[in-house]
Amino acid sequence: MRRVFAGFVSAMVLATLLAVPSPARAAASPGITLGALPAAPAFDGQPCGHPASADWTCPHGNRCSFLHSCTGDAPDPTIAKAGSIYLAVTTGTALGNGLQILESSSPDQGYHGWALTTCDHGGQFEPCPQRWGSSAFGPNNAGLAKRDLPGSQTSPDLAFINGSWHLYFNSMTTKSSYNCLEVAVLNPAFAGQGKSVTIPTSTNDPIFKVASGPPLACSPPPQFATSTGLVDPSAVIDQGAPGGPAARLLYKANDGSSPAPAYLLSQALTSDGLRLTGPVAELLTNDTVQRPWEKTVENPSMIPDGGSWLLLFSAGLWYSSNYSEAVAVCQSPSGPCTQPSSRLLRSFPSAAGPAGGSFFQVGPSSYDIAIAAWDPSCIGYTSDSHGSSPPGCTTGARQLFVVPVTVH
Repeated sequence: MRRVFAGFVSAMVLATLLAVPSPARAAASPGITLGALPAAPAFDGQPCGHPASADWTCPHGNRCSFLHSCTGDAPDPTIAKAGSIYLAVTTGTALGNGLQILESSSPDQGYHGWALTTCDHGGQFEPCPQRWGSSAFGPNNAGLAKRDLPGSQTSPDLAFINGSWHLYFNSMTTKSSYNCLEVAVLNPAFAGQGKSVTIPTSTNDPIFKVASGPPLACSPPPQFATSTGLVDPSAVIDQGAPGGPAARLLYKANDGSSPAPAYLLSQALTSDGLRLTGPVAELLTNDTVQRPWEKTVENPSMIPDGGSWLLLFSAGLWYSSNYSEAVAVCQSPSGPCTQPSSRLLRSFPSAAGPAGGSFFQVGPSSYDIAIAAWDPSCIGYTSDSHGSSPPGCTTGARQLFVVPVTVH
């Protein structure tokens, strides 16, 4: 998860965090083995044409001045194969404006935004700035509901449900002081045959449109938490459910506004994927006594593994190199789940704090994991609330990496 006003670690903490540990391997994670760890990010970003602070595509509340260049910032990535291309959607950045959407012909490299040739600037169509990337909601966030605060959208997830691509995310609304779960649906103008998506080149139409009506949910049942919001939605489809395929939404209770424990929860979606329904099931909560590395748990993502399910989740502090991924084994998408004793993925030479991840399918029974991670020499966003940046570090960003996995 990434807060809208993101930050970086203090110099004292940074000195400790830059000692990059070796990654945990399969022995700590039943059912899954990591492939070769990538040496380079899958998305490098593009140079900016002018200072971020002068960019009118930067929405109110999303402080683009933190990003002194378009450094390939891509937190909380979700990737899905859409016809012949792979789509990646990440937490909003100066490049993406709202939620960033990227494309590639390869699952593990070459992700890039597409350039819209004209943008609506105060009712006048002008050439888009070079840094205008690809917003999931189009220029000026036209696809967002009016209830949402601009620039507050984070933690997206892509899922193909009921014959259409759905984009789940969390956002601040004008009526809630906490994060709410939301859903948007692909604009039919960009839908191709089957799961394929047509990439726009010159348009001011939104790519995704937020569903009408209230948010999916803004607070968990009281037995899990009070006075806190919901974040990190992730859809999972159980193809073997009684009565046919059934979709559930996984999410985190506690948006960081409360010192209460964090819970990963699961709840059924209606058949159209546009509403939550039925009871809420607990998957797991953070246990800092047995697992000190679980400062919090977030970003759930789940895939089947024979008769069980593997739950990928992030643990630790997102603005540090101790952020990491772990895998729990669950009996079903509604639990119960058995927590691991150690982690699947920790910092490695080219990536510090690799987490915020999600599974995505690359073949009939093969998967990769999309993660975001800091450059080990530049951990944290510049000019933010967690401290001061390292000397010479002016382009802090969490870059997109893709890690192959074997499920067994």
